[in-house]
Amino acid sequence: MKTEIIISYLFHPVLFSTVGTLLFFSIQPKYLPKAFEHKIITVVFLSTYVIPVIFLFLLKKKKSIESYHLKTINERKFPIVFFFIITLLLGFRLLQLHVIDLLAYSFLAGALSLSIIFALLFLKIKTSLHTVSIGSLTGFIMVISYHFKIQLLVLLMLSFILFGIIATARLKLKAHNLQEVLLGFVIGLLSQFFIYGLFLYL
Repeated sequence: MKTEIIISYLFHPVLFSTVGTLLFFSIQPKYLPKAFEHKIITVVFLSTYVIPVIFLFLLKKKKSIESYHLKTINERKFPIVFFFIITLLLGFRLLQLHVIDLLAYSFLAGALSLSIIFALLFLKIKTSLHTVSIGSLTGFIMVISYHFKIQLLVLLMLSFILFGIIATARLKLKAHNLQEVLLGFVIGLLSQFFIYGLFLYL
């Protein structure tokens, strides 16, 4: 049980945006100044990790949530809307830069995922945010691979293995059932494909 808790915190959803950004800059062809890359990474880290952690801390202190994993459907509604707004604004801001569109698409896809998760709450479906996050990262790796014509099979294999580890941990903790962890992964994965395809079409 202790191992599963460590895994859940180690691979908490708020970490994945920064991980995805770091991967993007390490994989993409090197044509941007390092100072620019560092600035974007810092902005992403502050927006998607520091601010959400402070926000969740304040909610927990006010006893609006029981834990940082947002166990109940009611606990999830306000934080998901908050995360959606941050992710959407960040996606559009990155898109305005016109040089890292692929990264911007990934954040817009993240916002789409969060909107679907929020809608499912009203159907009493509590999708796993952990598996949504690893699903989004997996989809983003696939998009990067396709867009830049780069072989990223090892990374993809690692992301699927990580999905298995995270999903198993969430199931063992009884935080979610099998449907919820699989649904989360599929939502995260397909949202990346949909947004990339949409902007490609437009």
